[in-house]
Amino acid sequence: MLSSLLCIAAGVIIVASHWSGIPAPVPVHWNSSMEADNWSEKNIGSVFFTSFTALGMLFLFAVICSFIAHSEVSPRSERSIKARLRNEANLAFTNTGMGVLTLLVCAGMTFLQVTGPVPQFQRFTGAAVITMLVLTVGGSIGLVAFLLYKQSQLSEQLRGIRFPDEDNESPDNDHLYKWGVMYYNPDDPAVLVDKRFGTGMSFNYARWQAKVFLSLVALILVGSLALPAILD
Repeated sequence: MLSSLLCIAAGVIIVASHWSGIPAPVPVHWNSSMEADNWSEKNIGSVFFTSFTALGMLFLFAVICSFIAHSEVSPRSERSIKARLRNEANLAFTNTGMGVLTLLVCAGMTFLQVTGPVPQFQRFTGAAVITMLVLTVGGSIGLVAFLLYKQSQLSEQLRGIRFPDEDNESPDNDHLYKWGVMYYNPDDPAVLVDKRFGTGMSFNYARWQAKVFLSLVALILVGSLALPAILD
């Protein structure tokens, strides 16, 4: 997150150093041919709009990473030392991946910030847009691949370690799972729990947050199926 902030600051400093050479009005939008087709009055808001957007995104990602760093996911199907280690490690891997993704996106936005308003750099605007898209999409795909790889690697490492409670049986809590996979326990205040099978997190579907999530998913599915019929 600090590296992302420094990256944004570097873009602001470069553009600010060329302030006198930035013409008025300032181009704020480009068409598919990377030609400016919309302009705005020259001011701090129009010139540094991309940096303000990057700062907003950085703040949002920082809040998400802070939430992940302070989250605790208690095992439900396996309450062993190994299960707790696996969940803590998965949260740490997720936080690391989110931090790298934030840096990649901020780097792309900084490139766009520098090439947008400064005349001598505007010939690179097309490259900046493509770079932004590649870093964002590629970084998101890379994040998923990184998490899958680290989870697989962790499973291999834990497989060769014996823990004191390894012979303890997990509690028989089948009655708390709908259809064997959906955790439903009104007496459990936790919203997020570990998945019953494999690694990762899931909802306690007795909580209202999970019900809202399911309702939104159902609404999207029904809307997607009904929209073609409505348009016809």
